[in-house]
Amino acid sequence: LPVALIFGAVAVGVLVEQTLKATVGRTASSGVLAQYTHSFPSGHVTGAAALLGSIAVCLAAGRSSGVRTASAVLVVGGVLWVAGLALHTGAHTCTDVIGGMLLGGAIVAACAAVNGAVNARYPVSEPAVRPAEKAA
Repeated sequence: LPVALIFGAVAVGVLVEQTLKATVGRTASSGVLAQYTHSFPSGHVTGAAALLGSIAVCLAAGRSSGVRTASAVLVVGGVLWVAGLALHTGAHTCTDVIGGMLLGGAIVAACAAVNGAVNARYPVSEPAVRPAEKAA
């Protein structure tokens, strides 16, 4: 399930991001964005959020609140790093980056909901104790 969720999250991110890029256009008169009329949302930010977030959801599920908090901090830090690079290079505007963050966050929320629903329906049980281990 975790592998399917991670790949699915990234695939949904790519599909929605490419659909939005084909739909939303902008007119830039100068700079790097003049070459890219379809830059909303940032695909790198969307992809980073979907990939890192879905990995964190799968790894931190059922763990302590400290582990979940640390995972969230790492994901947010990674996404902010990618967003900063996109802004620094001039490849995207703030609206592109924020759109990528929102899209990625929505995908991660959906991933967490699916993961929670599946784990609630099919809980992971503790491994059975073997007779030899009972005697020890």
